[in-house]
Amino acid sequence: MKKNLYTCFLVPIAIGMLCLVGRYLVASDKVADSPGADFPHRSVPYRGGDSRSEFTQPDIVGLVERDPDSGAGEEGVILQPAPLRVFSAHQNQKASPKKARALSPEPNFLPFDFLPGASSLELDGGPLPLQIDGQKDTSSPDAVIWGRLTEYGSRDQIRLQIYPEYFFDSPKAPGANLLFLPLKLGNLMEGAYPKSRSFQYNLSTDNQPQWISLSLGESVPFIHRFRIDPGDTVQVFLNLESNSLVFAGPSALKFRLQQELNRLEEEFQVRTPPILWTENPDLVLADSTYAAQYREAQSTAGPLLTFQARNRQVLDELASRNLYQSDELIAQSWKLIDSYKDQLPIGLLDFFKMEVELREWKKHLLSINSHLLYANREKDSTEFQAAVVRLAQNQLQKLQPVLEKPMSPHSAEMMDLLEVQSRIKAGVAQQSRYLHDPIEDPYWNSKLLVRLFYQSYEQIPNATQYLSEQLGMLEDSAYKDWLEVLLELKGTGKKVSGFEFFDKNGTIKTLEEIAEGDLILLEFWITGCKACLAFNENTLTAVKEEFGMDSRIQVITVSADFTEALWLSSLESGKYTQEEFTNLYTGSLNRKHPFLLQYGISSFPNRILLDGKGRIIQASQVPFLAEELIPLLKKHLNNSPSKPQSIL
Repeated sequence: MKKNLYTCFLVPIAIGMLCLVGRYLVASDKVADSPGADFPHRSVPYRGGDSRSEFTQPDIVGLVERDPDSGAGEEGVILQPAPLRVFSAHQNQKASPKKARALSPEPNFLPFDFLPGASSLELDGGPLPLQIDGQKDTSSPDAVIWGRLTEYGSRDQIRLQIYPEYFFDSPKAPGANLLFLPLKLGNLMEGAYPKSRSFQYNLSTDNQPQWISLSLGESVPFIHRFRIDPGDTVQVFLNLESNSLVFAGPSALKFRLQQELNRLEEEFQVRTPPILWTENPDLVLADSTYAAQYREAQSTAGPLLTFQARNRQVLDELASRNLYQSDELIAQSWKLIDSYKDQLPIGLLDFFKMEVELREWKKHLLSINSHLLYANREKDSTEFQAAVVRLAQNQLQKLQPVLEKPMSPHSAEMMDLLEVQSRIKAGVAQQSRYLHDPIEDPYWNSKLLVRLFYQSYEQIPNATQYLSEQLGMLEDSAYKDWLEVLLELKGTGKKVSGFEFFDKNGTIKTLEEIAEGDLILLEFWITGCKACLAFNENTLTAVKEEFGMDSRIQVITVSADFTEALWLSSLESGKYTQEEFTNLYTGSLNRKHPFLLQYGISSFPNRILLDGKGRIIQASQVPFLAEELIPLLKKHLNNSPSKPQSIL
């Protein structure tokens, strides 16, 4: 790609300074190369320990590279450049994940007018908006998100999650981008106080709606899965001193409606009494701690937990529930949406109405599914189990007219609802929920397959074989491409990539540097996880005892703890891993480390089985119990020669 260097020469004139823009062709392709396919792995801290980004925000004088095919957004100019950290588990490519895309941040506004009265500076790939006479040109087809955070504190970044196409709500979803945007100090020319901080991000939308979430670090998003469209410009004002969230700008109404719909749902939830499903409330309250908490709750003005047994009466109430009656959330939400009738396009309002309807059906079916799971697990009442199955089948039948309505291909709630429907069908048939339930519509069927494998690959039995079988039944499409990418990444025999973790000395280790056995058990854990404690105490201890003198097997553990101090403390305790193992740490990226995102490590403990060259033997359903894991390890060691000492 042609690259141009733009410089600004300040020339004194009678009324101030004039910026003359000079343009130079950069001959070397080595300058500011766009990250390649392995970009997520190169976003981790470099050797030496300091965390650096692969690229920094362009300064006023610097390289400007414009790529019209770029799937990434553009970071707004800040006077003091700060790193923009981007993590994506997969290529940010909507039409076809096989086509690599560059992630190129660009300045949004040049700080000086290069000619009086000019409206834009023509660059390769299109015009660059300018700020002129206090007005901002917002003619760009991209969606613009500008925000201001007001608080007394030293926060220096904000987290933006982007779903160019929604599959499920997680950074490991295909195409999802997780960005940490730098916050600049308050600008007096924007009417900001010094304690305020702001950010701007220009989102390339490919002329289609996308979904975004904004949050402060690991906290719950204050904007959760909001729709944003091409041409949208919104200003987000979050004041942590007054606990207020306000929207302004041309697209404020669209965001305000989504905020009010969320608030309406939250109000409905807090008005619903909390329920603890139990057959024996007395047994719960026999615990002195729970009994004391219950007495305290009785003496306050807050809500009081209701103890409820699962019985036919509960099922009858679910069967007779009318989701469309006036006191239900669908009717209340539709009334709110109608109040925007003269302010937002009818098509957009109809879209939000459908999202609300699908969401409430999803929640209704989830309530039924909880009883179905209980009945299938306990099996203590065939009558109750049969009643739950009849209820589930009846409600699925009632749902069908809703699913047959004209549906936007951009619906997020449709994806979530279809997944819940699949779960219930599996429960009724008493089959694994990780088997694909085909649906007639090829578009939604393909998307549902992508969701199943990207979200739950680790839980699917014989995932490589099952994915290969499903691929054989799909027509060529972007969704088939996504699944082929996943098979290439996680399929049996594929070599893992992006393995870069810290040891106790703060040195990054690659798999090639530390792999010593013929068989590698790679385990991921976090402090505070009871299942991780049990896995170490029972399974890993048994593995060490069984293979203690066999150097063909190596155990590598990786902690995704939030801090290094927490990890080191847990190492010393010996509760989560053992000193004989190779113990590593994700660093400050913790659960957002590119390797964890890429391989779907989002629950703990989690395990991958590799050969000595780092090739995947099994990436799904690696046993948790020692009595199942040890025979599996022995099976893969059968043809491997013994060595004299252990390197566990």
